[in-house]
Amino acid sequence: MKANREKNTQSRPAVCRPWDCLSVLLPLLVLVMLMPQAVRGEQSPPGDSVYALSATVQNEKGETLRWQDLRGQPRLVSMVYTRCRMSCPLIIHQGMSVQQRLLEEGSAVPRLLIISMDPDHDTPDVLAETMARYRLTPGRATFLRPRDHQERTIAALLDIRFRQRDDGGFDHTNAWLLLDADNCHVALRGDDNMRFDQTQLTVSSQCEAVTIELVHSGKLGANVMGHNVVVTLTGDFKDVAKAGMKAGPGNGYVPVNDGRVIGASDMIGGGESTSLTIPGSRLQAGEDYTFFCSFPGHWTMMKGTLVVN
Repeated sequence: MKANREKNTQSRPAVCRPWDCLSVLLPLLVLVMLMPQAVRGEQSPPGDSVYALSATVQNEKGETLRWQDLRGQPRLVSMVYTRCRMSCPLIIHQGMSVQQRLLEEGSAVPRLLIISMDPDHDTPDVLAETMARYRLTPGRATFLRPRDHQERTIAALLDIRFRQRDDGGFDHTNAWLLLDADNCHVALRGDDNMRFDQTQLTVSSQCEAVTIELVHSGKLGANVMGHNVVVTLTGDFKDVAKAGMKAGPGNGYVPVNDGRVIGASDMIGGGESTSLTIPGSRLQAGEDYTFFCSFPGHWTMMKGTLVVN
C-alpha cells in the first residue's frame, strides 16, 4: 500500500505547511493495518478494524464513550498532552490548518480527534480549557482522555510512540492520521514465506465499496513468489483456486469470467503493492467469505476469512 505520513519527533520539531499536511489525507485504516508493533513491546490490537479496539475514553464534557462509538465519520486523529508548550501546539495548529485548507477547497472537512497521552493530568476540565484556548468548537474537534490507562494501547493502534521524561513531559511522535468513516479499507501483507499477516479481515456491510490493499514485503519476483488476493464464497474457494491454476500465469492464476470470483487483485512480486475493490452490493452481512492467494501451491496456506458485519 502506498501511504504518506507527516512524522517528526519532539526533539526535532518541524512546522508542517497546510498543503504539505494534505499528504496525510489517505484512508489511514489501511495504514493502521500495516503499523509496526506497539511502544515498549505491547502488541498492536487486531488489525481487522481500527474501531474493534475494546477501550473507553472520556471527552472534554466528561462523557464516557466506547472507542467504537467514534465510528461513522472521517476523523483526523493525533495525540498530545496539554502541558506541552512546543510541538503539541504545532500539531494542533497543523490539524486546524488542514481543516481550513479543505474548507477553502470546498471539500469535506474531517473533525479533529485529539487524544491525550497524559490522562492523569488531562482531566475533562483541562481538555475543555485547552479546547477553548484554541477556539475549537465541538463541530470541529473533540478532545479525549483514555480511561483505565489505555493510552498506550490506543497509541499502538495509531502507530504513535511516546515515552515520559524524568521532568514529567513526553517525547512523542508528531503525526496526524486520517481514519475513514467506516471499516471499508483493509490491508494485508504477504512475504516470501507464503504467509499473510492476517487470517481474518472485517469490513462493514454499509460500505459502498470495500478495498483490500496488499503489500508484498518479500524480495522474490512474481514469477516465483507471486501474491494476489482473491475473494470468493468459502464454499467456492477451493474449486476457484484449482481453476486458477489451470488459468495460468497470463491470467494471474484467476479463472476468467468466473462468476464465483467476487474480486481479485493483480499478481505482484516482492516490494510491490496492489489492491482490489469490491462493490458493497456483492458482500452480504453474515455470509461466509474467504480471501486467498491463487498462486500455485499458495492457497492452502495463504488464506483467511473475510467477515462482513
